Amino acid sequence: MADFIEDGYTEQGYIAAADGIHGPLEFEYRPALAKLADRISGMLQGDRPNWDGFWDAIAKALAREPKLLQSWSLKDSKGGDVPITEANVLRCKQAHKIWAVVTGQRASDLRPDGTRPGQPDLEADAKN
Repeated sequence: MADFIEDGYTEQGYIAAADGIHGPLEFEYRPALAKLADRISGMLQGDRPNWDGFWDAIAKALAREPKLLQSWSLKDSKGGDVPITEANVLRCKQAHKIWAVVTGQRASDLRPDGTRPGQPDLEADAKN
């Protein structure tokens, strides 16, 4: 995890399973720049929030331009890989959580082993 976003810089993300709602999701992403995140969030300001535009802009930013979502572990009902497309982002149950991590509004969840993506495993490192 870096405090300065270099061109091409990526981080690892993790969304924990929510019992009865969705499974866990691993993903690699490019952190969103503040200007982009603010422009998209601005669609919800005022008397008439543009929810359709907001979600379309999120899907575009994650999947196409600037392609913030680099990879994910999302599987379909048959266990096949789900490609990252705008349509598939909109169908992903964890999309709002992915966006919150990519924009720095929330940290990735802890993995079952108690580590967070990008956090070193100090116990394993001490053994080496």
